[in-house]
Amino acid sequence: MKLKTMLYRITASAVVSTLLTTSVSAANNEQAMIKQSSKALLLKPKVNSIKHKVNQPKVAQSPQGHFFIKDGNRFPLCHDFVTYMNKRVDRYLSIPRYFIEDEGAFSTVERTTLNELQAKKKYVRLSIEELMRNKYFGLETDDQFTDWFEQMKFIKQSSSKQLQVDLANIDINNDGHINKVYMDSTYGLVSPYNSNMNFVSLIHINYVVDAQDHLNSHFKEGVTSNGELFRYKGRTYGYDGTVMNKSAKIYEFTPAYIHTTRANLTSADIIGLQQTNICQLTFVPTAY
Repeated sequence: MKLKTMLYRITASAVVSTLLTTSVSAANNEQAMIKQSSKALLLKPKVNSIKHKVNQPKVAQSPQGHFFIKDGNRFPLCHDFVTYMNKRVDRYLSIPRYFIEDEGAFSTVERTTLNELQAKKKYVRLSIEELMRNKYFGLETDDQFTDWFEQMKFIKQSSSKQLQVDLANIDINNDGHINKVYMDSTYGLVSPYNSNMNFVSLIHINYVVDAQDHLNSHFKEGVTSNGELFRYKGRTYGYDGTVMNKSAKIYEFTPAYIHTTRANLTSADIIGLQQTNICQLTFVPTAY
């Protein structure tokens, strides 16, 4: 085993032990939660975006409002998605941990939920491993040290915010091979609109791991991705719905290939996952 890898895993294990022995108060004020949540953007997986001009389609409305396609009109999936969402406006507004339900071409991912202690251990360990792989957190400057400690605070706080970790075996990058994936979900920002609603969104992060439950070294790109995993016509996608922003997105997952100008790339050239935002809906509340 390479010395660098051993140091990473020893460091991760030590920090896991420290973080799990410290409880986080549930009385964090809203401003602190917003500040910490904004730091999560440093870890947010890279997402490509496809934008184009679209016409607002006519859709059936619920008493609460309706969705229309903002970006992605040229994809049949996006048309099916807006119909699917307009049947589930109330469900969208209720912010369930997992939104997607089995219907038509849409299907859920089979998953097993870890117990609370296992979930915290897995979340903390994988989060730290991801930091170790991120060049931004190289610990070579004072700013990087500061950001590292800020991320430790965020990880510790997230592990107390109704964290849930699920295990799935799924072809996450649609390359024909099954991957072992841990899916963690934590609640996002405190709602500024509804005093009876504690949170306004869920943050879903997916980690591709190896047989020893470490981040999969074969995934040089996209070892983490975001969005609630679901299946559409047999392929894996990610769903991201944010009530506060009145939006719902779909991410397409495809194989990431080595960076080369060579044509005729094969499966041997796959180095992970590429995530692209191919569909974005906007929710329009009904005016009373």
